[in-house]
Amino acid sequence: GTPGADEHTVSFGSIEDCYALRKQLTLLDEAPTDSRVVVCGGGYTSVELALNLASRSKTTQPNKSSSSSRYSITLCHRGSTILPNASDFNRKSALKRLTEAGVTVMTDTSVTSVTAGDGQKAVHISDASSSASLPADLVVWTLGTQPSPGILNSILPRDLKNRIVTGPYCRVADTTNVFGIGDTCRASQTPLPANAQVAMQQASVAAWNLHATLQNQSSKDINDQTQVELLPFKYTDLGEMMTLGSEDATMTSLGGLVQLNGGVASLARRLVYAIRQPTNSQRALALLDGGVGKLLAAKQKK
Repeated sequence: GTPGADEHTVSFGSIEDCYALRKQLTLLDEAPTDSRVVVCGGGYTSVELALNLASRSKTTQPNKSSSSSRYSITLCHRGSTILPNASDFNRKSALKRLTEAGVTVMTDTSVTSVTAGDGQKAVHISDASSSASLPADLVVWTLGTQPSPGILNSILPRDLKNRIVTGPYCRVADTTNVFGIGDTCRASQTPLPANAQVAMQQASVAAWNLHATLQNQSSKDINDQTQVELLPFKYTDLGEMMTLGSEDATMTSLGGLVQLNGGVASLARRLVYAIRQPTNSQRALALLDGGVGKLLAAKQKK
């Protein structure tokens, strides 16, 4: 790993990380001066986080005028462009929003180490021709993910990236009744996007196949020759959505036929998430937190 990353940065990969980040942000909000935040990474999580931090800094102003920003945010990405796996429309929308939000984007820049001393941190970076250090009050690390300890300690077959190897039916290799879904599994030689869309599509297939497996085993026990057919998983790309701050988003769907950004995309994104919630109470909470709240805010501005 990168020297100093574990000791001097806040990760952003679990609910516990979110609580830790919120605690750090609360401390920054109470500081009398602007704070320097460095986000290490250039993927979906990094860009969404940077823009939501920019949005948050303009709404949390205990010691500043509402027109100023309390966070000076820098995004460091070792690739030549941010969001390498995103659609062109979403990438361009994100770049435009990052510029508008005042986020400094550094591409082709590798983080070589993170140090701390004298009450502040330093992110040491390098590119093809030079090296430098970025002073920081908070460093958020979004580079790379790793499976949970439960997976690492299991006896299930894994690939070189420690993902559980599954077959076309979402069934774990060399097993008969163990199924796996999501980005902790490798369902094919061609990597699937590591997002909730894939996992949710896999969930219904895995649930049916688990039911079919149990049903077939039960039929076998009573000498019933009836067999329930298992379903192979086939991913359908429904598009992608990104939040670009509390009131902004971007989304593409239907192979690019639908392209939205701004407040309309933010509302549409919230509504889609509300619809996909498993219970009515969760759908209502999602609507009240996002969709309905945005409609009321828009109405008040008119």
